[in-house]
Amino acid sequence: MIRSDKNRFLLGDLHKYFETSHCLYVEADSFVVNANLWKEEFLEFDYIGAPLPNKIQINPNLKKEGVSAHNPNIHEPVNENIVLNMKENCVGGGGFSLRSRKLLKTVAKINYDSLKFPILNEDLIICHYLYKEMIDKGISFAPPELAAQFSIENPHHLYGQNANSVFGFHARHMRDYFLKEYMRRAPIGKW
Repeated sequence: MIRSDKNRFLLGDLHKYFETSHCLYVEADSFVVNANLWKEEFLEFDYIGAPLPNKIQINPNLKKEGVSAHNPNIHEPVNENIVLNMKENCVGGGGFSLRSRKLLKTVAKINYDSLKFPILNEDLIICHYLYKEMIDKGISFAPPELAAQFSIENPHHLYGQNANSVFGFHARHMRDYFLKEYMRRAPIGKW
């Protein structure tokens, strides 16, 4: 599945595949690290994911999706250096996130193909580009301090996070770190 298809599915169709109040979305480079750190309080919000830095610099070598009028799946280079200011809402790491049915039904009304944002990652669409619109529609985002207990994505350990202080994580670049920490804690027979 190419990224634009994944983003389109998460925004438009994920709500069709579960009947509970919330869905835990876990990408291949994510997993639960400490099940005992689950909090019912996580369910009080429509979206919770790892807190992100106040500023995110998008790698100019990434490919921009859906920019061709002839073929929305063509990937073209991002020519500009994009810096996103996340001060208004830094809770947004989507690769390991808890999303409510209410949120997913709300974002299902978005026409993904008509979006004109420089980066079309679904988590940035929900938590950054359309943040004010989501709030206006009654969508709630967890505060950064609670999100920091839910998940980690940033290698600089924002909020003092580590492998023992979070419920889960998302980040390809941190996978080996978490696997080593997990293996140190649990004997092989307990896996």
